Order: sequence, then C-alpha cells, then structure tokens
Amino acid sequence: MFFIFGEKRALVKYHSDNVASCSHCNSLGLSFAVFKNYFHFFYVPFFAVDEKEVEVLCLKCKEYDNANARANHNRQITRTPLYLYTGVIMILSLIVIRLLSDVLQ
Repeated sequence: MFFIFGEKRALVKYHSDNVASCSHCNSLGLSFAVFKNYFHFFYVPFFAVDEKEVEVLCLKCKEYDNANARANHNRQITRTPLYLYTGVIMILSLIVIRLLSDVLQ
C-alpha cells in the first residue's frame, strides 16, 4: 500500500510594520512572516507540530532581522489556524455521525 505523509510548513500570518526599525540599516519598515509546521496524511493537514517560527525582513535593505523584539510579540499573538487540524476534525466528525446513526436506529 502507498501512503503519502510527512511534515510541511504553512504561512500562518504575514504582517508589515512601519513603526519597527531594522537593526542593520536603522530604517523603518519590517515585514513579519509567521510559519507553523504541521503533519499531513495524503496532503490533508492533521495537526500542528513544533513552535511557531517568525521571519523578520527589512523592507529597505532586505536583510533578515530575526533578533528583533517585535518578532517574539508577533509569535505570541498569532493563533494556530483551525485548518491545520482538518484531518482530526474529519475523523471526529465521522465518529460522531456514526454514533448518532447507531443511536437513531
């Protein structure tokens, strides 16, 4: 039997901040990209794994600035989206439907 499973990385949130300054060039304007890894089975996301990762990019000099203090803030306020648990939700839904059909008969 052939199974396709593994781990992928999903972009959870993208945010531009014109107040934060770059530590390389001291210009204002950073973009924050928050990523979350998830386990998939036949390309259907089952559950999120690991911690959220934040990539901070200066909009002017295009250098990564992941040591920025606002990166941790963006990591904390970003919630893991519900679609990363699609497989678990589908299985639980099938179980509930099966139990309800047994009760109603």
